[in-house]
Amino acid sequence: MTAPARRASLRLLYDSKDISADLAPYLKSFSFTDSFEAADDLQITLADPMALWRNSWFPDKGATLKATLCVADWTDEGDTAELYCGQFFIDEITAQGPESTVTIKARSAPVGNKKNASGGDAMRTKKTRAWEATTLKTIAAQIAAEAKVQLYFNLAKDISYQRRDQKELSDLAFLQRLGWEDGGDFRVKLTDKKLIVASQADLEKTASAATVKPPDGKGNDGGSAAAGPGRLSTWSFTSSANRQYRACKVSWYDARKKKNYSATVQAGTQETGQTLVVNQRCESQADAERIARSRLRQANMATVKGSLTMIGDIRMSAGLNIDLEGFGVFDGKYFIDTATHTVDGSGYKTSLQIHRGKDRE
Repeated sequence: MTAPARRASLRLLYDSKDISADLAPYLKSFSFTDSFEAADDLQITLADPMALWRNSWFPDKGATLKATLCVADWTDEGDTAELYCGQFFIDEITAQGPESTVTIKARSAPVGNKKNASGGDAMRTKKTRAWEATTLKTIAAQIAAEAKVQLYFNLAKDISYQRRDQKELSDLAFLQRLGWEDGGDFRVKLTDKKLIVASQADLEKTASAATVKPPDGKGNDGGSAAAGPGRLSTWSFTSSANRQYRACKVSWYDARKKKNYSATVQAGTQETGQTLVVNQRCESQADAERIARSRLRQANMATVKGSLTMIGDIRMSAGLNIDLEGFGVFDGKYFIDTATHTVDGSGYKTSLQIHRGKDRE
């Protein structure tokens, strides 16, 4: 049976106006990067032989783009599917020669300009301020309100702070610091005018979106040997044993209260490995224990990482899990940190940056 002639295209709204048909004759490539590490990114490269995009069609910086990746005849003949990438703000425009191209870069973080004067680039501007007698949800809600984005707070239990200092950090970087360095063990994502705060541990417990196997003739998800969506073209894994800690000790002397807080947390039944020693601000004994658990988990999380490149698969998104089979010791459940969807002259491909969850650690 002949495989379907797969097609991938971009539907694009510029300040709510559909410009897909005007764009199509000039479109050389586009790439959408969906990340739980940073703001989402959209990049579009256009042929510009008549200098239209450098003159009357030159986009406004800060204008909004709503992008959707559309596929047809992808799995079976006659099927259609879409991946809504979200809303972006044009951040940078580059014209290049002699090939005469224009590249438009846009991010999910709002950009300050006349159209966005009220929300501006509040999420990216470096700020210095103190947060006292507050909670994580309160901080996130204020930051979301200032940037005029909607907050999605998905933590089972809020985190209280006596004081946290935001020193020359953007709001997004500050929230990420609270999650990673301050022992909160949550992830922060800015996408489609939404600020998402979610538990890393809870995300890794959700059901896997797909099963991926090596290209050994057996196909993915138990399918045929045809080169279908999700079929790998390249893969690599890195196992870093030197990053595996058996315990974490957190200590802090509170000069104001004249009290010392110290907590040591073990990594399950693991008997080998070093102890991670952290000297970090704690506001109570319970706070020290929470930070120790989080820092130990974060340190050990990176022991197995992977990179996958596959035929385009719209199921793959940052924040989801996938199961890997057929890779020997690297089998297991993996969390997608970054998913990049690219369409160019060679077709549609998806690249993933992943790390293995705790089921095999």
